[in-house]
Amino acid sequence: MFEFRRLSANIDELMANEKKRIVIVGGGFGGLFTALDLTGAGDVTLISDEDHFLFAPMLYEYLSGEVEAWHIAPRYKELLDEDVNLVQDKVASIDLERKSVVFENGREPSSYDVLVLAVGGVTNFAGVAGAAEFSIPFRKIAHADALRQRMVDALDAVPPDLPPQDVRSALTFAVVGAGASGAELSTKMADLLRDAFERRALQGQPRILLLEMGDKVVPGMGEEIRAFVESALQESRVELHTLTRVLQVSENSVTVEHNGAQTEIETAGVVWTGGVLMNPLIQGLKADKTERGLLRVNPMLQLMGHENVFALGDIAFFPDATPTLAGTAQLALQEARLAARNVKSFIAG
Repeated sequence: MFEFRRLSANIDELMANEKKRIVIVGGGFGGLFTALDLTGAGDVTLISDEDHFLFAPMLYEYLSGEVEAWHIAPRYKELLDEDVNLVQDKVASIDLERKSVVFENGREPSSYDVLVLAVGGVTNFAGVAGAAEFSIPFRKIAHADALRQRMVDALDAVPPDLPPQDVRSALTFAVVGAGASGAELSTKMADLLRDAFERRALQGQPRILLLEMGDKVVPGMGEEIRAFVESALQESRVELHTLTRVLQVSENSVTVEHNGAQTEIETAGVVWTGGVLMNPLIQGLKADKTERGLLRVNPMLQLMGHENVFALGDIAFFPDATPTLAGTAQLALQEARLAARNVKSFIAG
């Protein structure tokens, strides 16, 4: 009997000392900084479908060439401690009952003791015909590269002696969505194209359209900020079209509706910044959610009914934290520190 008790005690001690498997899904601000703060707290794995982090607020400066890719998109291997495992793959689903993360390409699932969900949203094309196929999102390095190339190709196709009215038509770009991202991107594009016009001695002016379905620019922000944004748009000669709904996007045009009238506008390119949609991974997760599909969490950021699963960022909802906070990088950093601290407390018991 004594030997059995000693063996049982040894097993309990080994299990207590065994490192807990902590899996973090999502390599944005929230996921990366949670992984950094949890280094050494367990067997930590970070899963991302990219090999690099992206400092998204400076993607506009990357587009203009003010910074290089390595300035804003360092590789995870350069940022993470060697004790953190990095898995570059796309997650297909998560089985909360079996405590496993399933990958799309058939890789062996990752089992976990603690799971941290830090995935961002995906581009919301709102069911607009042709939008997903022909417009360019602006969320990744590859998107900025594609947009820059589209602008260069359009400029290269314009001969120096082309009449101004034809130049304006050939170099018309539309940005869909007049939130903070769309407003900043449209001014950056306008400034870049005007500079290119001067260097190439082209006649006329480029045309940047900022299309917004609502009645104002940067909805949800204060009047002082809105006035500043509107002034910046005017200074950059961006055409703001509010109460304008995009109906269709094609390879060379965008069709819009305003006051009941439909208009097809020839474009050299359409950029889509019209909001985000809940990540399909979260949509398929069998957990307690709000009507909007957000994961319900407690003050510790734990999923309701799953205390070993933590969620942060704009996929999570805590009832007492209303109104819902904006999904900013600053908020993600704060939540990452909170999540890491709570994970450590959970592991410690």
